[in-house]
Amino acid sequence: MVVLTGCGTPKPSSDIVSRAIARQIAVPVASISEQLDTPVPQLAISGIAVKLIETMKMGKLPTYHLQGTYNLQLDLPSEQVQQQQNPFDIYLQRQIESKTWRLLRREGGEGEQWLSYSLYDRYSAFAPESGRRKPYITRVLIFVRHWKMS
Repeated sequence: MVVLTGCGTPKPSSDIVSRAIARQIAVPVASISEQLDTPVPQLAISGIAVKLIETMKMGKLPTYHLQGTYNLQLDLPSEQVQQQQNPFDIYLQRQIESKTWRLLRREGGEGEQWLSYSLYDRYSAFAPESGRRKPYITRVLIFVRHWKMS
């Protein structure tokens, strides 16, 4: 269990962090499954340990940079694969109405463009009955001119 505390804007819960990690993994897994013409495997995230939380503003919205580790279980058609202590490095942004979160991913290395992924749409978690489907990605451009990681 992950406990994130602080004052001001609520920080992401363990459920939000788990959804974000699953969403980040789902994109390459779905791509590989499509290339191999196989069903998208079911993902199970557990053992999340947040080791770093940095608070910032991006596009005038509260954003959190989190780093840590997680355990992954992939249910493939012929086997079950388990990986322990996988590192994660994610950016989570609380939306204006403060009810939803989005996963942000930098596009093009050190550029100023970011991709924004919903954590609440029907593609955010892949189930075995879903078969092959492509993750839904919403492109959002956020220009951060004077933002630096400390």
